[in-house]
Order: sequence, then C-alpha cells, then structure tokens
Amino acid sequence: FAQVRDLENSGLLIKRAAAGETGLLEGLDVRGVPIVGLGRLIPKSNWLLTCRVDANEVYAPLRRNAWQIVGMTLTVFSGLGFFITRLWRQRQHGLLHERMVAELQQKRTAARLGLVMQNAKDVILVMDEGLRILEANDQAAAAYGWSREELTGMHVRDLRAPETIGDFAHNAQSAVTASGTTFETVHRRRDGSFFPVEVSARMVESDGQKQCLSIIRDISERKRAEAALRESEERYRLIAENTSDVIWLYNISTQGFIYVSAAALPLLGYDPAEMLGKGLTATLTPESETKALHVFQQMVSDVKSGGKIRHTVVELEQRHKDGRTISTEVTASLLPAPEGGHPHHILGITRDITERRRAQQVLERFNADLEEQVELRTAELAARNQEIQGLLDAMPDTVLLCDERGALISARSLKYPAVSGLVSGQSIPGQRPI
Repeated sequence: FAQVRDLENSGLLIKRAAAGETGLLEGLDVRGVPIVGLGRLIPKSNWLLTCRVDANEVYAPLRRNAWQIVGMTLTVFSGLGFFITRLWRQRQHGLLHERMVAELQQKRTAARLGLVMQNAKDVILVMDEGLRILEANDQAAAAYGWSREELTGMHVRDLRAPETIGDFAHNAQSAVTASGTTFETVHRRRDGSFFPVEVSARMVESDGQKQCLSIIRDISERKRAEAALRESEERYRLIAENTSDVIWLYNISTQGFIYVSAAALPLLGYDPAEMLGKGLTATLTPESETKALHVFQQMVSDVKSGGKIRHTVVELEQRHKDGRTISTEVTASLLPAPEGGHPHHILGITRDITERRRAQQVLERFNADLEEQVELRTAELAARNQEIQGLLDAMPDTVLLCDERGALISARSLKYPAVSGLVSGQSIPGQRPI
C-alpha cells in the first residue's frame, strides 16, 4: 500500500495512478528508480494500492533475449554473407573458367580453320556483308591468278564472267542468309580465261560480326565428264533407237521395265511407253514364261550366293499385240548395284529369230532329205557291190584291181590263192601288175 499525501511530490508512477490511469505503467518510484507496475486508489481514502517491480528486473531477460537474437541474427547474416560471397566467387571462378575454355576453344577452332583454309583444295573466301573479300586462302590465289593481298578488298562480283552478272543479285541475296545457298556459275581468272565453279555460301558470325563464308570448287573436270557422258548417252541412245533388236532395262525391286527401246513397236506391236512398268513375262507365252522365270531366278540366286555376275542367252516365244507368236532370242545380264551388294537391274536385248528359225527348219528338212538319199544310195551301192562280188567269185581267172595310176589295189584268184593273200585286206602302193 502507499498512502498518498502530496501528489505533487509523489513519484511519477503514483501520480499517474492517482490521476486514474490504469493498466501497466512505467515510471519512477520514490527512490527515483525506474519501475513497472499497477496502481489504484482505495475508495473513500487517501491510500493507493500499488504493485511494482524494478524495470531492470523486468527488462533484463528481454535484453538478454534481444542480444541473443541480435547475436544469432548477426551470425546467420554473417554465415549467409560468407556463403553468398563464396558462392559468388565460385560462380565468378566458373564463369572465368568457362570464358577461358571458350576462348581456348575459339583459338583452337580458328587455328583449325586456318589450317583448313590454307590446305583446302577448294577456294575459300571470307567476305563482309557487302560481299567484299576480307580473307582468301592460297588456293584462291592459285585458281584466280591474283595474290591473296590483291584479292583482299575485291568485290566477289569482279570474279564473275560477264554473261553471269545477270543472276548475281539473286545469288547474293540467297548467300547472305543463315541457311545459305549452293549454285553453279562461271568465274574468270586474272588472265581473262573462264572456268565453271560450284559455290556454297552462307552467312556466319565471327567475333560479333556477320561475315559471308564462301567455298568455291572448280568443276571443270566434272563438266567435261558430264559432257562426255551426255555424248556417250546420246550415242548409245541413237544405237538403241535405230537397231532392230529391242534393248530393255528391268528393275528387279519394282518388278517393271524402266526402259524399252523403239524396236519394241515393230517387233511386238507395243509402243515403248506401253511396256514401261510391265512385268518381265508380260508378253511371253505360258511355256516361255515358266522357262524365263526359272532362268532369271537362277541368275539372281547365283549372284546372291556369291557367284560371279554373268549373262545368259535363252530362246523364248513372245506374243505380238495382234496375237501372233514371235520367236526371240533374249540375252540378259545382271547389272551390279553402284554401292555394291545385290544387283537391282537386268539389262536385256531381245532379237527376232523368226527367220533364223525358218532357215533352221529348212536346213533340218534338207539334212533329213540328204540323209535319206545317202541311205538309199548306200543301199544301192551295197547291192551293186554284192552283184560285182558275185561275178568276181564266179570268175576262174585271176582278177587284179588297179587305180588310175596302174597301182595294184586288190587281187583275187581262185586258181592261185597266194596271189589273193598278198594283197587281201590291204593296199600295196607303188606295185604295178605283172
């Protein structure tokens, strides 16, 4: 309890409680020490009921807890800061390592690219976005006749033949894209000569700058080979189209003709276009169909089992479009696949042998008649020999048979058997009769 006598001189907390403040109050007591407490006036008296505790006792645990919290917070933040710092350093170290690896890889790539450029058999040009040459390899200098220094700064259009300038804009537009383009054109050398080239060009990025990389190949040999091939194909086409034999090419995989020469029309009555896609036995008679399938299957089987590719000749009967039967001789060969392995095509030549068959039949009839006549003549000669032999046997005198020169061929004598024995069954050349 506290008796309130003079509120003006009483402590702050008592004064506030006497003034009617309720709840938890903070203030000074009569000692001037900070306290925390409650106070209430007792009705009809000048006494004040109070309950107080020194503020130090109240706040000391809170202060300890606060300092502990502050310490823990500082520790957590310090650890977090250390972890973040370490993580950042590791990240920086990783980025630095990645950058160094990338730079090293870029240098290696540049070195390899340099080796490729200097040792490539094709012309390699590096150009800016305006298609002016920034760098050229040694092959470019050898191909065009300008030095690498002279090529640097030239516009790629200056390498074009005059007659190809018209499509330069289209080619250039396609070349400066990421997908690039490939085309053929004609370039000129320093001496004014021209040569065909195949150009492969596309836009690339190097050191943050866009550049056009162009690989140019001299295709003079290819063009000459293509021209020779076209000439050869034309020559063989003329032969195939003007020969009386049917030349055909059959695809084993698709089981159809892929080429038939014009001779099919006069031989079988079919236009070559009608034969395309048809099966191998489309025009054969049933007997020849079985024969042809057996022969060709045997050819393919031999090759698949490791045998050598060979050709075969077989006589087959074929049906003309009008129903007639045509005797033909088919020469067929398996063509090896370009990549090796089993053959995919059969090359064949079909020849009309109707006249040959007729000639053979005539010859066979002639031979038969001749053999019959020989047999009749032989029988006649045998009968005459028997007659002569009978006459000789009936003669008592010695009979000598000589050739046209007078040489003794044979001798027969019933009276002198020794004469017959001298020449019986043998020829004595040079002997003349006595």
